[in-house]
Amino acid sequence: MKNLVRENMLLEVYDQNNNIYKSIVQEVNEENFAIGVPTKKNEQVALNEGQILGLKFVLEDALYYFQSKVAGVKISGQVLLYLISWPEKVQRLQRRKHFRFPCMIDLFYWLLPKSGDLSHGLPLKSKDGKENAGKKKKGQLSVDRDEQEFLLRWAESLGEPQKAEAIDISGGGLLMVTDRKLLLGDRLLLRFFLKSNREAKEIIVKGKISRVNIFTVGKLERYRYGVKFLNINEKTRDEIIGFIFAKSRERIR
Repeated sequence: MKNLVRENMLLEVYDQNNNIYKSIVQEVNEENFAIGVPTKKNEQVALNEGQILGLKFVLEDALYYFQSKVAGVKISGQVLLYLISWPEKVQRLQRRKHFRFPCMIDLFYWLLPKSGDLSHGLPLKSKDGKENAGKKKKGQLSVDRDEQEFLLRWAESLGEPQKAEAIDISGGGLLMVTDRKLLLGDRLLLRFFLKSNREAKEIIVKGKISRVNIFTVGKLERYRYGVKFLNINEKTRDEIIGFIFAKSRERIR
């Protein structure tokens, strides 16, 4: 751990209520490391000696999470710093390879057309609310509104969805179980909620079936599908990774 933390590294700090603050590493010592006063929307938060914090930092290959104690304070020049004890345990979540997190999430899906314009039949709107404004290339979703709102309207235009369950999820896709037969390469529109810290975030994303496995439960034949997310934006991916991270934190407390 000591060889990973360095000066000027950005950190996220979590208090006991899972509020998230930003900070930066100012000093690294053998006994501890020092961070600046955590802030949230330009407001500073005071920490107490002995307080247990959750901390996260991001390197190119992974996310790192650990819990540490506020060991004290010091003044460097005219700047207040908090001394943070080195942790006993650190959790590493792979970023590039999309760490898969076991879960049980109810989801809905719609089977999309095989080819052509995926948003066929859905009126587009410009920022001023005018329908069918602007041009879009074939097979692309060209909208000016928030993407999740657009995808929700698109989903509603496709009729009633099918139900399924996700049994693991990552920033790159999920593993879905259902009793309905689908084909390798089928494209889906997925809708599900990620529940963490007393709130639920709605996720709507396109996906493609990249793996199919058939299994039986008693006499019932069921299907397990590996679904790869398609054209997922970074905000949505970060929300999924944030959910995985929050749930992983709960497991190491």
